[in-house]
Amino acid sequence: QAEWKRVELRGAKVLVVDDADTNRDLIRRLLSSAGASVQCLENGQDAVDYLLDPSGSIRPADCDVILMDMQMPVLDGYSATRRLREAGIGLPIVAMTANSMVGDDKKCRQAGCSDYLSKPINLDALLETVRKWSQESIASFDGLDTQTEPAAEATNEPSRSQNVPEKSSRLPNDWLRKFAVDLVAKIHHQFPKIRQAYDEADYHTVAEKLHWIKGSGGTVGLSDLTKLAASCESAAKSADVNAIEKRLDELQVYIDDLIDECAAELPAAVQSVK
Repeated sequence: QAEWKRVELRGAKVLVVDDADTNRDLIRRLLSSAGASVQCLENGQDAVDYLLDPSGSIRPADCDVILMDMQMPVLDGYSATRRLREAGIGLPIVAMTANSMVGDDKKCRQAGCSDYLSKPINLDALLETVRKWSQESIASFDGLDTQTEPAAEATNEPSRSQNVPEKSSRLPNDWLRKFAVDLVAKIHHQFPKIRQAYDEADYHTVAEKLHWIKGSGGTVGLSDLTKLAASCESAAKSADVNAIEKRLDELQVYIDDLIDECAAELPAAVQSVK
């Protein structure tokens, strides 16, 4: 598990828009530990409603930067960004997408995004991107901050060791482990629905669910999960029935192994379905 570096974000105000609660919780914890103020919303329509009133006028919002997932239900990030730009909102909007395809960066910028982060999100890149677009607020906060409490702040730092026994483990053994276990529990509960969609030849839904898994896996330290999900998503998009079935079987075995590994931790995991 790669170490991520300490970045000071006190004074920064961030709006996170992502339909995956695992991603929202992880980003909130990471940015909050660096001192940022974080507000989270679940989809693009929520972001539009938060920033614009029913007449389309801009609401007063204390925010420096918006982290916008591009693929969400209700209203996707591309459409939400266009609406915000058309209304005259000039806040930096950073796209977060699991596509990572040639030209995807350009597509996000054409929609009005200021910057781009690919999923699985690199935590160092996330911290640096927020610092880049919140420099003025961070500088102003530093100028007003005459009482620093480094000891208190250090207690907010996510621990790099949770006393998890070192062994042959696929799950991370640091502070990301909780998020990884939560994600594994959600996927485990989603799998029957993914299988049902496959049985009904609803390959669009299969691809949609696998896209979510692909974007979340690597972010919580499960790079193999991202690779398996990406392969299955590709097969679903091409409606390759045999390949989908094979990839789903491989993914099922992988998830079952993770469930066995973290069985004792599952009662504390988030059990809600995405």
